Amino acid sequence: MEELLSDPLVYEETAREKLKELLTRQTELKRQVSEAEEVWMEALEAIENAEIDL
Repeated sequence: MEELLSDPLVYEETAREKLKELLTRQTELKRQVSEAEEVWMEALEAIENAEIDL
């Protein structure tokens, strides 16, 4: 995604729709990563708590 957004051609007037799609996709991917990290941290905390209980 970052590579696609680093292409200067995507910022030209003729590529406005492509840029809009890329930015929308980037936002969605960042949201998904954030959610995955949250789930991961919750799982890690549960594992740590389970280890303490042993």
